Amino acid sequence: MTPATVTVPASVEYVRVASQFVVQTARHLGVPAASSPLFEVAIVEALANAVKHGSRGRPDAVVTCEVERAAPGLRIRIYDEGEGFQPEARAALAAEPSADDILALPESGYGVPIMHTVFQQIDGRREGGRFCLELTLAAELPLA
Repeated sequence: MTPATVTVPASVEYVRVASQFVVQTARHLGVPAASSPLFEVAIVEALANAVKHGSRGRPDAVVTCEVERAAPGLRIRIYDEGEGFQPEARAALAAEPSADDILALPESGYGVPIMHTVFQQIDGRREGGRFCLELTLAAELPLA
């Protein structure tokens, strides 16, 4: 199956456009977790990182999102033009984190812990001269 794909300018103004594409595509593919607000927050965080770190302010930079059913789940790939990073295996945030949980997060932010709350697997790699962040969700697992 060919993944559904969208490419947008690597600009904050387009994060919402790309996140809506991912969320709506996942819903169309019948992924129950895509109806959770936390799913959308995780996607927005991943896209914001791609825009902020992948474009480094270059006006010609783009971000590409691919969404595909990967039996029995969902695979989302977000490509940017940056050097990338290795998403550390951090503990996922609780559904309602305490103030201590939030204060214990590293200065690098909330994005990766939020992604780990939603997605069972997060991988980062260089692919075709771009950085690819791959998020994998087991569709049959509901979000807590």
